[in-house]
Amino acid sequence: MPSVRVVLANAAEQDWEIHQIDVKSAYLQAPLKEIIYMRPPRGVLKPGQEGKVCRLLKGFYGLKQAGCGWYQELAKVMVGELGFKQSVLDHSVFYRRSTEEHTVVAVATDDMALTSKRASDIAKLKSEISQYWQITDGGEMHWYLGFAIKRDRVARTISINQQAYIEAMLNKF
Repeated sequence: MPSVRVVLANAAEQDWEIHQIDVKSAYLQAPLKEIIYMRPPRGVLKPGQEGKVCRLLKGFYGLKQAGCGWYQELAKVMVGELGFKQSVLDHSVFYRRSTEEHTVVAVATDDMALTSKRASDIAKLKSEISQYWQITDGGEMHWYLGFAIKRDRVARTISINQQAYIEAMLNKF
């Protein structure tokens, strides 16, 4: 989350647009390099197919390779297809800069914070990303990774708090 905080703080200070998206079923997007078999889920096999196994072709939630595979797929698309560069300080931050555009994307697994000077750049990026994966468009950022995000555009500040999380923990314990 530190890189996300820095990106959000800089975007708020410069009065950039800040949006969020979520990639649906991110871990299921990445092809596996290894050959992995699993027992089929109940109800998948037809009578007479008892004893058969399933070969996984893509990542699967809970599979130790899934996170790495998804990250490689993400980086391949962001850098190779969409023309972003990766931050050397934090490999989960991607940026694209030209004379017209300066866009920064901070990634936390399948959640992305998108920031840019112009709303049109954000809309363009959402369209580009949705050509590769299904996304949920969260619009302007209000919640991110369990944090409430409050922005004061006049003061050019952003505040982040975990009140909802803290209250949930108090109720639980």
